[in-house]
Amino acid sequence: MVKNIKYDADTKDLASLMNEEKAKNYSQIAWGVFIILIALIQLLPLFSNDVFVNEKIVSYTEKIISIDISIDNNISVVNTYYKYHDFLSAFGTSGECTFFLLVSLFVFKLFISVCEAFPSSNVLISLFVIFSNSIMQLVFVILASWKVWLIAVIYAFIKSIKKVKPYKARDILGIAGNGRMFFSGVRAGIKKCDKNGNPTLHITGLTCLSQVNEKIYKKSAFCTLLEKYGAENETNKYLASIILHYYNYPTFINDGIGSGNLFGDTYEFVINAFEIQQEIISENDIDTKNDKRKENMVLCLTKNMKKELKNIVPKNIATAIMALETGRILAYEHISNDRWTMQSNYPHLCARAILHSSPYYGDEYDFDEREMIRKALVFAERKSDFLEIRMPLKMNTQSYTLRQWLELILHFNNADSIIDELQFFAKSTEIHKAWTRLFVQYIENSDDLQGNFFVTEGGQLFAKLEVIYSLLSDSIKNDLFELSDLIKRVYNKREADNLVSQIEQKKLSDDNNSFLKEFSQNTKDEISKYLPKLDDVIIWQNLRSCLNAFSWLGKRVSDRYVPYSAVIDCKFLTEENEIKDVSGLVLFRTSKLVDYLGERWSESIEKVKKVKITKATAMKLEEGDK
Repeated sequence: MVKNIKYDADTKDLASLMNEEKAKNYSQIAWGVFIILIALIQLLPLFSNDVFVNEKIVSYTEKIISIDISIDNNISVVNTYYKYHDFLSAFGTSGECTFFLLVSLFVFKLFISVCEAFPSSNVLISLFVIFSNSIMQLVFVILASWKVWLIAVIYAFIKSIKKVKPYKARDILGIAGNGRMFFSGVRAGIKKCDKNGNPTLHITGLTCLSQVNEKIYKKSAFCTLLEKYGAENETNKYLASIILHYYNYPTFINDGIGSGNLFGDTYEFVINAFEIQQEIISENDIDTKNDKRKENMVLCLTKNMKKELKNIVPKNIATAIMALETGRILAYEHISNDRWTMQSNYPHLCARAILHSSPYYGDEYDFDEREMIRKALVFAERKSDFLEIRMPLKMNTQSYTLRQWLELILHFNNADSIIDELQFFAKSTEIHKAWTRLFVQYIENSDDLQGNFFVTEGGQLFAKLEVIYSLLSDSIKNDLFELSDLIKRVYNKREADNLVSQIEQKKLSDDNNSFLKEFSQNTKDEISKYLPKLDDVIIWQNLRSCLNAFSWLGKRVSDRYVPYSAVIDCKFLTEENEIKDVSGLVLFRTSKLVDYLGERWSESIEKVKKVKITKATAMKLEEGDK
């Protein structure tokens, strides 16, 4: 027996959507026919003989009054006619009066015929009295109020034109977008939005994997764990049931050999995440003795991320981790025995597809929660097969926190190799956000831009190093100074990779070579006249590394390359054809400034026609780098 499914306006199937479209067409046709009929009614006096119709009405009313029947209210039909006719004569058009006369004529004729055919049937005649009065009342209401209806329709149409516009909001994918909404291809209107205008509607996907039944789930360690930390809901039960069904799937593939255990690894990551969160909330020292997995999960978080971890609901932590692990099921294919192959290089994107196939996900998680989890999954990798991935401008700390864990989980077999890079990414991201806020505010509001900032027609921005350094707050300087050892470890690790690749005669990625160039240490002598203190040089060197990581610094001016110190002397040709020699400049790319301040960001900055790195400065720095 097929059960009846309750109709839900927010999850319409294709048939109901088609029927709804038909209903819209029928309503439009009905309004069109109504307007045409009203127009024709206004033209009736041109085609009817009012004198003949009036004579007929008078004769019929006299005949109805003279009918000898045994009921007292037969004359009410005539009274109803005169009451409505007098009103239309006073306030209606001649066409409306004529139409009402014709309808009344028909009603009177039918009423007389019934009375003559059934003179003794009081019940039937009483029914026809009601029928006759109702017909005349209905026609009168339509004729008397159609103008009001038409005005209401016109008003609603004008109102809807102003309201129904292309819907603009944050890109649902969260990729700094162009202000337009992302649609999944499902034909469904945006009917429910939250206070920020974000759609709460969530379309369920079709990437449905096999699950164990509820009895097996209830007996599993997953059930106990989720219940203990208040993270059990239908979505997490769904993900856990999938993992239990594929419990012996590998979590890593090395040279075609699968290793690890999907159930065991997922359980360990989830319980470690819960324990870390609880220890941070209770302000206890996090115990990581003899647990490398837990130690790495703590190391890859910054202080701010640990604070923000307190505010992440346990169900969201469990959902992100378990969803990521289920992505391996789609990404890996079993060949034979212990042989496996990668079907997809993007298990984190497979994870998102599986998560969206949960029928409960849209109901149990609001837009902000889904956005946080989605961004953490989508940006779990910092690099793709094509290029380095740019993180969204407005990705919040909670998403970054989960993202750190998800990348660690994706590459846990290689955790010792990437943990320093994960730490650098987390810390440099926070420093970059703080510096960007100060930098953008300074350009937007400062009155000291002239003489300190220069911009070319091509959009290159030159800023004095002293000004850039003066923007840094003490907290940013302290954070930058603390980065020194971490940057050295990452640099040495990349350099070791270079050496191994040369020995094994393998080609190392351009990304690695670029890192070694852009993160190399410059000597104090190179910029000592701009930043005389050694600590200041170290702080600038580390800031330069962070800015390079986020593509802020330009690489070349015309046909000359900017040295690794990123500090140059330039000769400018101004718009007044004056030549200016300015030393101690840093070259910035301006695409991010356009993102934050719009196309007119440079209106208050001095414009230059041409720029050239002066020979003495460039040669000096290039020789120092060699």
